[in-house]
Formats: sequence, C-alpha cells, structure tokens
Amino acid sequence: MRFLGTAGLLVFLGTVLLLLRGWVRPAVAEGPAGDRPTARRLISPAFRPPAAGGKVRLALFDADSTLRVAPSGSPSANTPDDVAVLPLVAPVLARLASEGYLIAIQSNQAGIEHGYITLEIAEKAFQNTLAQLAAQGGVVHYYDFAEKKDGDRKPGTGMGERLATLVQERLGREIDWEGSFMVGDSAWKAGVDQEPDGTPGDDIGNNDRQFAENLRKKFGGVAFHHPRDFFGWAKFGVKNFKTWQDLQEAGRKHPELRTTP
Repeated sequence: MRFLGTAGLLVFLGTVLLLLRGWVRPAVAEGPAGDRPTARRLISPAFRPPAAGGKVRLALFDADSTLRVAPSGSPSANTPDDVAVLPLVAPVLARLASEGYLIAIQSNQAGIEHGYITLEIAEKAFQNTLAQLAAQGGVVHYYDFAEKKDGDRKPGTGMGERLATLVQERLGREIDWEGSFMVGDSAWKAGVDQEPDGTPGDDIGNNDRQFAENLRKKFGGVAFHHPRDFFGWAKFGVKNFKTWQDLQEAGRKHPELRTTP
C-alpha cells in the first residue's frame, strides 16, 4: 500500500466500505443517463426505512462547496480524482444516518451540457466523493445530478420528486416533508439577495435555497440550511468554501479544517 498517497488510501478504504454496504454493484442502475446505465438514482440497501410504515425523512445536500471542492480550482470536479471532501462533513452525515434520515445528494452539473466534462467523469467523481466520505465514516444513501437545463436542474424540483417516487415505489413509504431539509451553498446570491440578518448575500447563486422553497410550496416542510451553519464552519469565521484555495487558507488558520485531496 506504500505506493498509495493519502487520498488514494482514503479512496481505496472508502470503496471497500461501499462494497460492503452494497453500493458498488455492476449494471444495477435504476434508470439511464443518456444511454449509459449508472449507479446514480439508486437507493442504497444500507438505508433502512422506519418501522411500521413510518414516513421517510430526507436530508438533501448539494455537492460542490457543500460536501466537496475541486483541488483544481474549478467550481466542480474536472476529473474523477478532482475531489476533496470538506471538513466536519462526514461525522454529521454519520449522525444523520444513525437518526434514520435518507441522505441524498442533489447536484447541478451544468459542465456536462456545456462540454467541460463528460457524464462518465461526473459519475466517477461522485463515486470518488462517496468513497472519501465513507473512509471518514460518512454515509450517503443516494445521489443524483442534473446535467441538462430542464426540470431536474435546481431550483426545479425534478430531482426531489424523482427521489420521492423511488421511495414510494421501492420502499413503499411516503416522504415526511415536514421533517426533511436541504443544505446547500447556493443560498443568497451576491449582488442580488440579502441574508436573513440583512447582510448582503455572498454566495455564487441561490438555486439551493429556491430548490428547498419550491419543494416546500409543493409538499410543505423542507427547511433550508447553509453549510457554514449546518457543519459548524461559521464558528471558524468561514462564510463559504468556494474553492480549494479557500479551504487551504482556512486550514492554515484552523487545524480542525485541514484536509487533503
């Protein structure tokens, strides 16, 4: 194992954990993306729905600048290995899983439509993300991403509605929307929005917040949280991890926030 760097070892261990949990399986995708079957849109068998027909609570997360950043400096992963999970994330995901939440990633990946990356690269980068999180004890039960500008792309609710349909069809359960929530960094757009405390917005967009609001309009519930508050980065003075460089700078100031790609 000496030839593996720190990141490679994390990915290897994470992949082993995912295999044990039944995540990585050949040719078992529930639906095609283009003409390629992928592992997205699968609910992991590791998720156990509540007993006695109870409703399922969703913990929805954006991916980029919420769970991970790209060491290349790109807004999203340019290659399968262009992934570093953000600090303090994995323990929170583990806690939510222990509390019975179905943990799901809902991500916009516009780079596919624009030709910056391929669907295969995006898929492998998500598998890498899951592996790194698993190596740190984090749990993700489901992931989806919108590669086109259609009803799936946030703030459209297509990805959330698809997951609700899968939960009903595969698990025979309804969603507890009142007990569900969304976490994402695209909340209060710079130059457009004001944060709840009246300060000017500093985020790259507002799609995640509007995604939660649109789900709430349709189904009720669905609270929204910014990752800096949800994962505790704010106590270190962090507003956003927009880039790998932001993460490196924060890590120099606060050892608790250090990470490696």
